[in-house]
Amino acid sequence: MTYLFDEDDELAILNEKIKNQRKAKLISQAYMQQGKPQQAASWAKSADRIGDFIMLLKGVFQYKN
Repeated sequence: MTYLFDEDDELAILNEKIKNQRKAKLISQAYMQQGKPQQAASWAKSADRIGDFIMLLKGVFQYKN
């Protein structure tokens, strides 16, 4: 069976998403320190969504193998 991504591609995709999640968490923390809770909550929600997507990708990649 032919797959769209090889293991190196999968790892690169996951690492990029993890990096994006970390950035979203840091931005959320920065907004919280600036006293902007609404923006902080929005970025925290984005980080959570990215985390959900990471878990989904891991499941898809694991199922493929």
